[in-house]
Amino acid sequence: MAKIAITFAERVKLSAKKELEKMKGDLALEDAPTPEPAPEPTPEPTPEPAPEPAPKARKASVKK
Repeated sequence: MAKIAITFAERVKLSAKKELEKMKGDLALEDAPTPEPAPEPTPEPTPEPAPEPAPKARKASVKK
């Protein structure tokens, strides 16, 4: 049982060490100048379709 506990502790230690190295690598990448990404071309604005005219209201026919 003690061997398993040591192995687990070593595994945690190695995992933390790898994570630290990764973080150091990420910081090194952040410090390096990054080339500006090319601006994306803006799409042409699509003209909105003209709204359909509302149907005219019918007058009620009044019979005399």
